[in-house]
Amino acid sequence: MNKILKKNLTVGLMVLGLSGLWSCVDLDVPPPNFTTDDEIFTSEEGVLAYMARIYKDVPIIQFWQGERAGADTPDTYVGDFIKSIYNNNGNVGGSTFNKWTGNYSPNERWVWDYGHIRRTNYFLETIDKYEGSFAPEKVRSWKAQALWIRAFRYFEMVKRYGGVPIVDKVLNYPKESLDEIKRPRSREKECYDFILADCDKAIELFGSSTERVEGFANKWDAYALKSRVALFAASIANYGEKYPAGAYYADGITGVKKEHAAGYYQMAYDAAKAIVNGGQYALYKNSWKADDPAAIKKNFEEIFYVTPSANKEAMFSLQYMQLQSTGTHSANCLPYQLNPGYGGSQSVTLDLVERFEYADAALLPDALKSKAGQPFVLNEALTGTDNAPILYQNPLDVFEGIEPRLQGSVTLPGSVIRNEEIEVRYGIMPKGATSYNATDVKHTASFDLRYEEDGQEMTIQGKSGMGFDRSTCTGIYNRKWFDPALLEEYIKDTSHGDVNPWIEFRYAEVLLNIAEVAVELNVLTGETEKMAEAAQIIRDIRERAGAQADKYNAATLTIEAVRSERRKELYFENKTYWDLVRWRVAHEEINGERWEGVKPIYFWTGNGDKHYYMKRDYPAGSESGDKRFTFTQRYYYQDIGQDKANELIIPNPEQTF
Repeated sequence: MNKILKKNLTVGLMVLGLSGLWSCVDLDVPPPNFTTDDEIFTSEEGVLAYMARIYKDVPIIQFWQGERAGADTPDTYVGDFIKSIYNNNGNVGGSTFNKWTGNYSPNERWVWDYGHIRRTNYFLETIDKYEGSFAPEKVRSWKAQALWIRAFRYFEMVKRYGGVPIVDKVLNYPKESLDEIKRPRSREKECYDFILADCDKAIELFGSSTERVEGFANKWDAYALKSRVALFAASIANYGEKYPAGAYYADGITGVKKEHAAGYYQMAYDAAKAIVNGGQYALYKNSWKADDPAAIKKNFEEIFYVTPSANKEAMFSLQYMQLQSTGTHSANCLPYQLNPGYGGSQSVTLDLVERFEYADAALLPDALKSKAGQPFVLNEALTGTDNAPILYQNPLDVFEGIEPRLQGSVTLPGSVIRNEEIEVRYGIMPKGATSYNATDVKHTASFDLRYEEDGQEMTIQGKSGMGFDRSTCTGIYNRKWFDPALLEEYIKDTSHGDVNPWIEFRYAEVLLNIAEVAVELNVLTGETEKMAEAAQIIRDIRERAGAQADKYNAATLTIEAVRSERRKELYFENKTYWDLVRWRVAHEEINGERWEGVKPIYFWTGNGDKHYYMKRDYPAGSESGDKRFTFTQRYYYQDIGQDKANELIIPNPEQTF
């Protein structure tokens, strides 16, 4: 629940308890007045309670909600992680991304929902009538936040569906007839322009205020949203022709003409630069130390659990209150041995790991210094083969030298958390074995099976398991978002509610927007003046990550390099899927793909103290099937549900009602 309820919890919960006041509202249904405007809008407590409701409506996908976990999620389809036991659909499509769900909500929450928009419109129209009851700056701030909320909601709709009906006022039925309140879809460009105008109005209303209040949007969040929206619009204009059916469909219901790309790129740049010039935010480097891989790793981990007030990188963050036992969203990614009752099923792919590079030379041992800045590949030179496996003392050794940001993002076999080594095994080769074969390996999908030889005994799967529904199926767990201090509380009491915030906007994304715009404008228009700035941004982000900082300069920086940096930096933050969509490369990258993992095989006899063969393989649980993933181009625009349509609503490209 949003932290803004803390202002007056009693009144807030009273008003929120009247959720029937606004629930299940379509374009043509007004809210019944169980409470009067005078009861809500004449006190700050009432206004904050109403705002809590519209903040609650903001469709931010986080943690385990909808597009954060499960089989039918964007992170699954871009190959960053898959569900335990490879329990995924083979193709993106259908209604997969038409809706979002969440553990903390009893019902599905549709992104295309004009009841939510109506509530925001109602607030914007009504607060003006009561502005004399409050200080002018408070009214301006509330209106600015409401505009930000409406802009966010519309953007989440447009990036899924293209053009949608624009409704910027309360529609009153039965005063207005059904025919009068029906709205056709606006052009996609018109929708972006409407959203950007709302952002501009919000920025103007926030004025000179630089206040940061956790759980509330501020001026910089409005700039951040504007930059994100403009960059998306620019990408659709620039790359839309890669999906010909939707490039300029039905007079622009989907698609934006390429002639508008440069203008939108410039808007994205200007909005991001306003944040930089405001000086309120910076890359988090509280624990960072040059030439210290452990400190760099720890610093990157902390970004996602340090209180936003102590984290100058965190911009708008969802705040949670420990009001009731709700489980712990950030601990859902934990290895089984650390998480009482079950383990995280967000199985990170080897494909994601191989997007990272060997670290800066200053962080590497002498034997690896020549690999600085090179891509990491788990090849036979590191693993050997089934007939001649290379054995390691610790599974983590095979990943030696990768930039520390990787271990700040994922948990590898052998990683250490809370002074405990994370033990993941796919199975055990019996005594005397010197090669691997699937017939002799002692393996099971049951976690607690143990293997005994010569009076010694150990769990086949290791303490954290591999290949069952409470563990990883790729050998790798997600690391982002869990707070070690919260884990301690959770271990003491598994009903402990999780208050770890979700950072929706962070400063690194803002900087990456600038870098992307610079390279895109360089290619599109020949403009070079922003390239030095872009190169410095990439240098700063790579230095913070422990990667080779000076790998690129203004002359060598490419769009591929910027995109690669963005994917590594923003992994598991619900950004990558939408990036692939706006770049129109999802159908190229996800075409019959079969994601891979690593299977640590324990050789009982081993070679001295070396026992682990790090076998590159398809995920545990997929051995009997060839599960592949393909993105179909038609799903660059999601199908519009028939329940959302009227005779004025035309379907999306390649969709029929």
